[in-house]
Amino acid sequence: MPAVVRWARLAEDDGPRQELLAQATAAQDPLDALPDVGAWELVVSRLRKEYEQPARGRQGDDRVERIEHEQYTTLKLQPLAHKRATVVRLRDERPIDEVVLRQSQGKLDIEEVRLTGTYTTE
Repeated sequence: MPAVVRWARLAEDDGPRQELLAQATAAQDPLDALPDVGAWELVVSRLRKEYEQPARGRQGDDRVERIEHEQYTTLKLQPLAHKRATVVRLRDERPIDEVVLRQSQGKLDIEEVRLTGTYTTE
């Protein structure tokens, strides 16, 4: 089969390299756009509470926990918008093709549904 591919002068499948480029770039752009330390403090606080809760039981204020959960989810969703914009930009600039764009968008859709329980199109 390799001889047939060479004879036909078919282009090498560049999809895996393009997908890695899309993932790496889409992961870095949101990190650059994250707010300063305040956002990280919220995440650390939430994680600390999650680890401490089993030890001390559920004695927290449900309203406060709901607000913290909403803030945490909002913080986790913000990078998704940047990732979406990044993969579209990469497709427009041609380092990735339409197939890789759609694959990347599908993964972002799954992450959004996991975080919110719903899917929105922008």
